[in-house]
Amino acid sequence: MIRTRRLALGLTQDEEAQRAQISWLALSRIEGGGGVPTLAMLERVARAMGTTLTITVGQDAAA
Repeated sequence: MIRTRRLALGLTQDEEAQRAQISWLALSRIEGGGGVPTLAMLERVARAMGTTLTITVGQDAAA
């Protein structure tokens, strides 16, 4: 979702990372599903893309 939003905004990973004040490598890992980003880091990325971070605590799919 982050990559899709970034591309829709016409931003490179480097541009988005600078806007979010995180490293390019950290953003690359987030987009690729690697590593475990902090909530603060995800909030900065969302804010830099003009959106909000929404966390949903899921329920059992069988429920």
